[in-house]
Formats: sequence, structure tokens, C-alpha cells
Amino acid sequence: MIRSSLVAVLALASGAALAQPWVPCECRYRGERFELGSVMCLADPNGGTMLARCDMSQNVTTWTVLGKSCPSARLKGGPVAHQSSTAG
Repeated sequence: MIRSSLVAVLALASGAALAQPWVPCECRYRGERFELGSVMCLADPNGGTMLARCDMSQNVTTWTVLGKSCPSARLKGGPVAHQSSTAG
């Protein structure tokens, strides 16, 4: 009797779980949503930056740190001077 009741409860619970709508997993940062696999430059608690990827860990989304700093690009030879043209 108890065994059949337990089987019935488990069958109902599994059916209810299957009926739930699918919700996409995503990470959040500063009010924005990011898909799994997204790579971002995030602010760290010490005021610096870190490179992180949106991952799943034990069924929970999390930012996985990929590097202690973010990549940056610089022009060789310093800043470029912008020329303004004046029609005269």
C-alpha cells in the first residue's frame, strides 16, 4: 500500500516537472542578461577588472574567472592626432 502510494506521488511529481515551461539559463551583470558561454570583462571587488565566462556549476549559473585582467589594445607610437578640415 505504501509502496504504491509512493510510486503514484513520484509519477505525479515527475509529470508536473515535465509540464514546467523551459527557462533559458543566463548570467546577470549590472542589470543585463548574458547567455551561457558569454565572455565579459567584469569589475572585481578590489576595483580592478577580470575576464569571466558565464557557466553552469551544479545547476546554477555563475561567472567563471578566466583571467585576472581584461585584454586591451593600444596603438603603437601613442595616440593618433585627428586632423580637422576647414573649408575656406
